[in-house]
Amino acid sequence: MRRKNAIDLKEEVFSLIQDMRGDRNSPLHEALLWRGFLIKMYEKKLALARGSHELDIRALEQIEGLTVIRVADSHDVLATLQTEQGKLASVLIQILDLPSSQGGTGVGVADGFFPTHWRAYRRMKWGAKLPVTTEFHLKPTAKYAFDAPSSPSRGLDIGIALLVKVMPLICVATSSSCDGHGIAPACVSFHYPWDWIWGQAVFDTLGVPIKASYWNWGAVIRVANYQSPQFLEIWPAQLHDKRAYLDMCRDIQSFSRTLLDDRLIETIRLAREMTIKGAYEGITYETARENLNRCLGYQSPYFS
Repeated sequence: MRRKNAIDLKEEVFSLIQDMRGDRNSPLHEALLWRGFLIKMYEKKLALARGSHELDIRALEQIEGLTVIRVADSHDVLATLQTEQGKLASVLIQILDLPSSQGGTGVGVADGFFPTHWRAYRRMKWGAKLPVTTEFHLKPTAKYAFDAPSSPSRGLDIGIALLVKVMPLICVATSSSCDGHGIAPACVSFHYPWDWIWGQAVFDTLGVPIKASYWNWGAVIRVANYQSPQFLEIWPAQLHDKRAYLDMCRDIQSFSRTLLDDRLIETIRLAREMTIKGAYEGITYETARENLNRCLGYQSPYFS
């Protein structure tokens, strides 16, 4: 059941992309990215990039009118994607309508990730892969649910899905997320105590223009003597109406899409290796920024 006054972002995104002109891949590309799939171009075709969960391929294989061809001889992509003639609108609807949790996403860490101590953080190379959804329709009258131990809930919320999917690519492990459904801030919680520090350092160093939202890294919830672990909280910059919420989600898309670059991902990974190599029992924001700037080859205003 949809929450009272909640915004149906799927309808908003469909309205946004259905009238796109030009390359017929453009609406499909947009729908896939909005729904949280890691997409890149491969031999002039849209493709599901490496780093995607196996369930992502299986979910897309159930979309009627979408041709999914697995690629066995590539280190960069897992499968190519193309719509059948005359099926574009139907495919877009099915992709955007893949089930989400309509709440939190549940634990987002793989087996062996559960220790949160410093040694475990240092051993982590990437965050854990998460599927966009663990439940999807086979036919209009039937559905098939896959059991993914690393994600006990149904799927990622559309407004936050791509951000959660790219976090592992920049060496950040998440544990839960919610897009706010238009009535609350979007949020992402993290597995390790240092994940939010590294995430904020990457965010600030890249300096992606964020005009319609406020990103509060290291937010906490305090109730009596309890204080939650730090998490990322994202608020619309203006009044909390439908337009403001959609603009906030566009900011989330903008930052997330910046990270869909193999060279940038590798550079960020190397910067993190430098940061943890010289650290003892934790990392600092200042050291993370310094190493990111060094690896990215420029000096940020933060150190000028």
